[in-house]
Amino acid sequence: MTRGGSFFRLRGLYPSTRVAFSTVAVILSCAAAFGQISVTPIIVDQLTIHPGGLKTISVVVGSTSKDTQVCTVSVHGMEVMEEGLPVAVDDAPRSCRDWISVNPSSFILAPGQGKRVVCQIRVPPKTMGGYYAILSISATGQRKEEANRGARLKAGIYFSYRNLVPVLLVVPGSRMQAIIQGGMPTLVKSERGSGYTIEFPLRNSGNTHARVTGQARILSESGQLVEEFEVTSGRGLLLPEHQRLFKSKSQVNLADGIYRADMRLTLDHSSRPMEKSFNFYVDQGHALVAEISDDLRAKLSRQSAGFVVTPSRITVAARPGGRRTEAAQLLNLTDEVLHVTVAAAEWYRTSSSKDLVAFEEPPHGHSGSSILSCVNRVIELAPKSRQRIPMVVEVPRGATGERYAALCFDRADIELDQSPEARARRSTMVRIRAEGTGEFAAETVSFDAKRNPKGAFDLTVLFRNTGNIGFTPEISFAIRDAEGGTVDKVRGPEQPPFVQAGGEGMVSREWTKVVEPGEYVAEATLRYDPDKPALTARAPFTVPAISAVAEAEEQIPEHE
Repeated sequence: MTRGGSFFRLRGLYPSTRVAFSTVAVILSCAAAFGQISVTPIIVDQLTIHPGGLKTISVVVGSTSKDTQVCTVSVHGMEVMEEGLPVAVDDAPRSCRDWISVNPSSFILAPGQGKRVVCQIRVPPKTMGGYYAILSISATGQRKEEANRGARLKAGIYFSYRNLVPVLLVVPGSRMQAIIQGGMPTLVKSERGSGYTIEFPLRNSGNTHARVTGQARILSESGQLVEEFEVTSGRGLLLPEHQRLFKSKSQVNLADGIYRADMRLTLDHSSRPMEKSFNFYVDQGHALVAEISDDLRAKLSRQSAGFVVTPSRITVAARPGGRRTEAAQLLNLTDEVLHVTVAAAEWYRTSSSKDLVAFEEPPHGHSGSSILSCVNRVIELAPKSRQRIPMVVEVPRGATGERYAALCFDRADIELDQSPEARARRSTMVRIRAEGTGEFAAETVSFDAKRNPKGAFDLTVLFRNTGNIGFTPEISFAIRDAEGGTVDKVRGPEQPPFVQAGGEGMVSREWTKVVEPGEYVAEATLRYDPDKPALTARAPFTVPAISAVAEAEEQIPEHE
């Protein structure tokens, strides 16, 4: 599953490269629910067995519950998701689940008791490379028999807990290799505001695993270093016949212009790093990896500010009546001297998480430009230089909650785009908090479940921050039938939007599950403060019969 093109083989790693894997050490985070039991070790690695060989390993399961636990142990294949999460599956490439036997496979643990589970791994002859499995250890509280007295019926809720233990096995041979191939990198706009993340797909077409670590550098066309950061995917483990998406750990905020990204990836036990460079450009806030024509170069040159502001967003906290100094950085991307002006402005976010910077009163009513200042109003930037720009925040006495402002930079010699969107791309946006104060409050504005042209349903909730302090909510959705039973659950975004005090936020998710025609209710749950009840909104909707859908689609007019 590539983004933007086919895979290429990275320079520095050849098919004949051999890697010693008997000392690979990795830690994986599993998707299982932990609690009530502990398992040691949490991963079985550094495990080497020759073809036709037999080895015994053991896992200790301990009870941390006050109740008696009924435990079961099963063996599954292992796959690793693109973001690095290992999951237990029935079948997987290079699975060794059928080579592993466990004893005992079920047992009872008294409170505080431990049990050693013995696993025998028998490797078939004529095998070679890396093989993988997951031990799944489940525990459920032991049910207690209760007499049914008269018409009274007692029911209990019994929680089940599961720990997953990845097993990484190496079967030595003469042709062991991890062949790492890379796809076309992409730059992804942050869902939470300004900034971009580099995503780099890697695939292992070899026969054993490897651990990949990397660094990325963003440079201007003139060679000025803009940003340097790590590129990771979980712990970097890349299994054979797997693809994973490696991402930059931090975001970079870029002005319009032309840039170069240098990727350098290191493979465990290989002395030759893999390197990849690619050009990309930013045009009106949109980044694209592509060839740059002369016409495009001329267009970007006309609208480029020539500098980058970092960071794009900071938080400053001070006691009411107090004063705090922070700093932004300006990077001159050119070979010329730049004269840059700076002014305090207003920062506000739309419900779709678009950051805007302007000089008029913000709609959220929490103006902060009057308490933000910069020592220098005009700054001279030497060619290809990096300069620290101090800013001062003075929180008034009696202030509560948060205010929002921006330090906006412009050119003194040329006219730059003065739209609120363009100003935000050359600003440091400042979240100013009066320390020790603030009250969380929120309300839902609307919630809809509407059928889209694909036949699925869009679940869209709009909410308002009615308090005086910003928050990042947790949002989830549920689909219920006419009797109130749960039909399905839809997870909210992994990175929900930050919502300013007085501002609005919107989250939309698509529900695609096929269900019987009938009446349903969508339910949105929003948690904005752990100490307050969650907000709940409901929206009834109808899933029509297939024939009714077809008739409705025939009546939709076509548009040129």
